[in-house]
Amino acid sequence: MSEEHSEGGPATTLAAVERPTESSQQLEGVSDDPAATPVTLEKLLDYLLASKRSLAATDQVWRANNIVHSAREALVESVELRARSTFIRDGIAGQLKILWRVKTGVENIAWNCRAEFEATLRDLDDTDARLQATVDLLKSTFVEPSLRPAHDEPELQTPQQQRQQKTLHDYIDGDGVETLKSGLRDCIDRTQEAHHDLVNSMERFEQDLETVKRSLAVTFTKFGESDGLEVSLPAIMRSLETQAEEMAGLLESLVRHFDLCVTALKHTEGGGAAAENITGDLPMVIRARHDDGEGGGGGGGENTPVEPISDGDRHEMLAVLTKDAAELDDVVMEIRDRLVEMEAQSDDLTCQLNLQAAVHANASRAFNQLEETGARLSAYVQHGRDYSNRWGEQRQQICNRTEELDVLREFYENFLAAYDRMLLEIGRRKEMRAAADTAVRKATTKLKKLYEADLAAREAFRRDQGYFLPTGIWSGLMDPPVRFEIAAVHADGDTIPDIPRAVLEQAARRQNRRL
Repeated sequence: MSEEHSEGGPATTLAAVERPTESSQQLEGVSDDPAATPVTLEKLLDYLLASKRSLAATDQVWRANNIVHSAREALVESVELRARSTFIRDGIAGQLKILWRVKTGVENIAWNCRAEFEATLRDLDDTDARLQATVDLLKSTFVEPSLRPAHDEPELQTPQQQRQQKTLHDYIDGDGVETLKSGLRDCIDRTQEAHHDLVNSMERFEQDLETVKRSLAVTFTKFGESDGLEVSLPAIMRSLETQAEEMAGLLESLVRHFDLCVTALKHTEGGGAAAENITGDLPMVIRARHDDGEGGGGGGGENTPVEPISDGDRHEMLAVLTKDAAELDDVVMEIRDRLVEMEAQSDDLTCQLNLQAAVHANASRAFNQLEETGARLSAYVQHGRDYSNRWGEQRQQICNRTEELDVLREFYENFLAAYDRMLLEIGRRKEMRAAADTAVRKATTKLKKLYEADLAAREAFRRDQGYFLPTGIWSGLMDPPVRFEIAAVHADGDTIPDIPRAVLEQAARRQNRRL
């Protein structure tokens, strides 16, 4: 007989007994079917032996019970592992956010310092460009040959050649500029080295964070983190419990069928002793049930008398027994099939438990990686501080040397301006010398004329009056007039070079542009 079950599908149940409506059937167990054969003692013994063999399914039911018990433990362990893994994941995710913000803060400080460094370099480049332009002017401004004495020239070249090659740049000390630039290069190199160390530190910091991030991503994707897993474990557990209940029900049917076989033999002449011999080595649980009278044979052990039944009841019992015996193999097969299905579900449960264990192990590994990153966090932050402090020191030195370069540039520009003013001063002195020479020539001519007029007048006086005047009356009567001469004082120490007029005009134009 079969009965529909909601969870486990169709289940053959030998416990259900359909009682015939007519009591006129044969006591030998013949049913309404005219083709049915009487149930003999040998047939009943075959039924009992087959039923006894079917009771080996008890081990399968015990196995199913153990599977359910293990599945409950696995489910509890899985829930615990999942809770721990989720807690670790959420904690790591929160810590990662904080660490990313710390990294961003250090990088912001570094990039601010870098922006200041680049702005300082631009100012330095501008200052250096202006200085270089001034130096180029010094190199392109040749000193007029007439300004330099001939003994200042090397013997290997003529004085004329050397005069043409001398420039204003030859009169400055270039070592000062190179010393400043060398110091600036050292400052820049130290700053670049500190920045390189910080970049490497931030790259290692980012690699640490990415390693933890990838570990989390792998943990909760590759190893089965999904919504389906949340549903599958309880579903598998419910299925296993249902299967175990169905198997227990089927085993109960087999036990009732066995009891019915024993009862039928006890109510058959010569079958009681055979029944006792066959049931002697039953499994302990079935034996206890049988001895306690839980079966269908009226209860009692070997010495318990069998309660008599009517021919109609015996006929009905044999009909049910015959029908159940035909379904016995199906019930045993169904128990076996359900156990196979439970084993497969248990393997699935074990597999998912292993996945949860792998998730937890990888989450723990990610947590360990996070701890290692946290141990190095102070070093990463310190690298940012070191770079900021070192840049502050180098920035001051760069600014100081930049100012010194600008002072040198101003000095060189003043040198250029002074040279042009010197040329103009030479022109002015040349003009003044020319004016003085003109004034001297005019004065000399006038003095000469005055002298000659005075001399002529004295001579005329001596001719007209000298005959009448005695010699001793005035001793200076015959003296000549005083001759006046104009002479240059320190003429040898006031040399004025001969500067071409075109050179003087160029100097005047440059000076006007400066104004």
